[in-house]
Amino acid sequence: VNDSQTSTELILTNVTGQNASVSLVAYRQDGSIAAQTTAAVGANSQVVLGPAVFAGLQGWVLGASDVAGVMGDLRVNSSDGSAQDTTESSLPDTTIVFPFAAESPGTSTEIAVVNPAPAHARVGLTVYGPDGRAIATNDLLLAPFGMIRGSLTAIFGSGRDYTNASHVIARYIPPNIFSQVVNLVGFEVVRGFV
Repeated sequence: VNDSQTSTELILTNVTGQNASVSLVAYRQDGSIAAQTTAAVGANSQVVLGPAVFAGLQGWVLGASDVAGVMGDLRVNSSDGSAQDTTESSLPDTTIVFPFAAESPGTSTEIAVVNPAPAHARVGLTVYGPDGRAIATNDLLLAPFGMIRGSLTAIFGSGRDYTNASHVIARYIPPNIFSQVVNLVGFEVVRGFV
């Protein structure tokens, strides 16, 4: 996300002895392509792609290298420079756990769930309290290469008390036993937590 509150940098590290070319496709939340570019990553080197590469993007980026061994990480910065977090790329799976959920005055958790497949994906989301009790659920359909992103209130609705929220689990729900399995990808950012 590159907006007035947050900027995101992509960090590509080549751990091999070969030069690599990484194709990057940026997708909007609705699954449409926002931009495409290619990054050259030299042998045993690292390239940082700043927020200007995908300026204004509200979505996600899919990377594919022509050499096995190029790893991707994210660095998320607050616009005022007061906060920074670096994380490795999310690993695709049918179940994703967002281990920290907070929603109170001055603090919020923003999650993003991505469908990196060319097929629709039905996703069940549940926010839990520390006692394992479900606080709220949401069942939605993600378009091919689409995503949902927002705070707990934006995703699960207002009118609920999220101050005791603990974690969120997103699960792929196959429409039937013959359906293609879709592995989801997810990211989480907590704002204002001290």
